[in-house]
Amino acid sequence: MSELRIELFTTSQLTDPAEGRALLRALEEHVPSWTPRRYGWGEPLRHVYDPGKAEHFWGRPSGLDVMFRNATKTATGEVHRRISPWAILSRVKMAGTVAQAELDGGGIGAFLAECGRSLDLAWAMAHIFSERQAGEYRGAWFDVPGREENRVKAAIQGPFPYFLRDVYWGNVFGPPYTELFGADKLRTAPAAAVTELRPGYFYLQLTESILDLCDKGSLPRNREVRDAVREHLGADCFYQRGKDPVSYRAPHFRAAAEEGLWKPGEGVNMTDELRALLAKAPGQ
Repeated sequence: MSELRIELFTTSQLTDPAEGRALLRALEEHVPSWTPRRYGWGEPLRHVYDPGKAEHFWGRPSGLDVMFRNATKTATGEVHRRISPWAILSRVKMAGTVAQAELDGGGIGAFLAECGRSLDLAWAMAHIFSERQAGEYRGAWFDVPGREENRVKAAIQGPFPYFLRDVYWGNVFGPPYTELFGADKLRTAPAAAVTELRPGYFYLQLTESILDLCDKGSLPRNREVRDAVREHLGADCFYQRGKDPVSYRAPHFRAAAEEGLWKPGEGVNMTDELRALLAKAPGQ
C-alpha cells in the first residue's frame, strides 16, 4: 500500500489565525478529500470542523498540538507548534490516500505551491511512499554522531540543523534554502517544473505527475531526475549515510529559547546548554 505524505515546516509559531485560514483554504481548493472533518487536541477527536469557525481549529489551548482526520478516515494530520526550548521549526504533517481525480489533476502540486505563496515556509515536501519507505521516513533517526546523547532534542529538531532528507516529488524552498542554494541555482534546476512563487520562495517538481511514483516503469526516471537535482543544488546539503554532520551545508536555525520564544517555568531543571541558549535571547 502506498502513502501520500505532505509536510510543511516554518519558523512561525503558527498562532496567527490568518495562517490557519490560508492553509485550510488551500486544502479545500486543491485536495478537498483531505479537508478536516473531526479535530481536537487529543483522542478522541471531539470537534466537528466548521469552515466558518477556522479560528477554533487553529486556536490550540496552551499550545497543544492539533490533530485531525478527514470525513472518510483515509487521511490524518497534525499541527506541531514551535513552543519547546529546542524547537527550531513548526510542522504541519498530513498522510493518507487521495482521490484519483486529485492526483490526476495536479492538486497536490498546486496545494504545495499555494502554501508557498501564502505561508512563511522554510521547506515543504509532497511524495508518495511505498509502505516500507513510509515506515523509514516516519521512523528515521539518521546516523548523526552525538545525537543519541539528547534524544529529546533530536526528536524535536529532526535533521534540520544538519541537512535536508532528500529532494522529493514536490518541494517548496523558502528563504533559508533559497539563500543557501542561491536563487539562480533553483531557477535552473533540471526538474520538470520550477516556479518562483514570490521573492525567496520556489516550488520545484521532479516529474510531470506524482503518479509517476506509482509506476514501476517511471521510477528510474524519477530517481535520475532526483539525483541530478541533488547534484545541481549541492549534494552536501542532503543526507548521506555515514557523512560527518559538520561537512554538510545547511541554514542556521535558531531554537525557540534562543529567540526568546520560550521562557522556563518555575522549577524547570536548567542544563548549562539551555542556559547558554537563553543568554542569546533578545534583551538578555
